[in-house]
Amino acid sequence: MKMMMTAPRMVSQPGRLPEKRRKKLLDADSWQRDRILYDLARLAQRELGDVVFDDHNLFRERFDEVMKTHGKKPGRADRKAIFRAVSWRDEDAVPVRPGAAGCARMTTEPGYDGAYLEVVGQGSLHGRV
Repeated sequence: MKMMMTAPRMVSQPGRLPEKRRKKLLDADSWQRDRILYDLARLAQRELGDVVFDDHNLFRERFDEVMKTHGKKPGRADRKAIFRAVSWRDEDAVPVRPGAAGCARMTTEPGYDGAYLEVVGQGSLHGRV
């Protein structure tokens, strides 16, 4: 006779939530934060419209402009949550450049093979400012 050992199954009781999840659902601060995120996202949607941005960098810049215009200052975590909620990955899209919106200067310089290189930041490839 063969016997197989299996892990015990967790049988959940209908209508019973884990304590941690129940606390979060009943926490007024959590609901308030979600409401603020919702309001910020709706504000951005009203101002930006139903435009689909192929360039995430441009979307982020426009989002920040809308928030600044209306005197809103969402934190980094709030911005990230909104961006994740309204974005999806497109393999053919322009790559996201971290900090591209705040670059002091963007220039192009000829490379060794004749192609132009995009230089982002304070100086150039040759140390000129």
